[in-house]
Amino acid sequence: MAEKKRKKWLILSFVVFIVYLFVASSPIPEETVLINRWIVATPQTGSENQDPKVLPPSTRTWIPFKAADRFGYFDTEGRFAFNRPIENYVSLSPTLWAEYGSQDDQIDVHTVNDDGIIHLKNPQGYPFFGDNKIFVVGREQNSIESVDTSGKILWKYDYNAPITALDGEADLVLIGGLNGTIEVLDNQGKSIFSFEAGGSRIPVITGARLSRDGKKIALISGIDRQRFILLERSGPTYKVSYHEYLDQGFRRPVFLAFIDRGRKIAFERERALGIFDINRRKSYTIPLEGSIVGMEEEGTSDRLFLLTAEETDGRFNLIGIGLPDTLILKSQFSGSTAFIDRRGNRLFLGNDKLLAAFDFMQR
Repeated sequence: MAEKKRKKWLILSFVVFIVYLFVASSPIPEETVLINRWIVATPQTGSENQDPKVLPPSTRTWIPFKAADRFGYFDTEGRFAFNRPIENYVSLSPTLWAEYGSQDDQIDVHTVNDDGIIHLKNPQGYPFFGDNKIFVVGREQNSIESVDTSGKILWKYDYNAPITALDGEADLVLIGGLNGTIEVLDNQGKSIFSFEAGGSRIPVITGARLSRDGKKIALISGIDRQRFILLERSGPTYKVSYHEYLDQGFRRPVFLAFIDRGRKIAFERERALGIFDINRRKSYTIPLEGSIVGMEEEGTSDRLFLLTAEETDGRFNLIGIGLPDTLILKSQFSGSTAFIDRRGNRLFLGNDKLLAAFDFMQR
């Protein structure tokens, strides 16, 4: 009886989700179609002990998720590597994860396939995963350590302000701080570039990202006035190649990503999305309802998807953008939290109860 009720609830939730997605959507161009492929419940009995190694060898693309009070990994067909309750702080990457307390004597870093555990003994902070590497950010937010797969500290870098942004790509580490300065470290922990953004009454880095090849840096800096800045590699250093002032400034971390195979940058604006086309040196603004709460970071096939929400109404908007600046989809669903990710032409959406996959294609 309980299983029948659960199935009825799942079907009802599925219908509501699809109705919001397709009936309540704003017009989609005729050539763009979203097709549902699967839907699963996130609170799943027994899924905590599911062993990923028993799944078929082809299912090796694991997608990390955090939704409400659960976290884990699922594959592109909706099967979980694991799906467990959140009991403490959680750090996730596509390949590594850790759950930890604020004063642990040891933090265990796991691989998604659970084929090895890396023990961080007497950690002086919390783990951060970037560029398939393990870092530990100091408890005071003013230092970073690189750790190898045996748990040994390779190097430590002391920063002269609280760290407010962090990224790792191409054997480089990018640090942004409360003082409005960024540092680029090499794979030995040596600073090879420093830059003070300036131009604002309150200096702070609210967003900092490296391109995949490490040749470009995107920044959101300052409060009153806040700026978007692009720096590009020039010989042994980086130089500002573009900047613009934004309408209003955020006093929190912002969404910022290189998309479309590094050819564009998507960044958060006040109730809007900014798109900067690097090759054309042109900036676009797409007005949005609410604030951005999630964004996939591929942006390929001239499509970018994101989630927005108002602060208190418990509803989320799925937004589709035809790059660089055309709104192609707007639909709504409810939940206490929301999740979005993407692999190629497959889009993954979720709330506190469900995960669903949609293929989008052109007809």
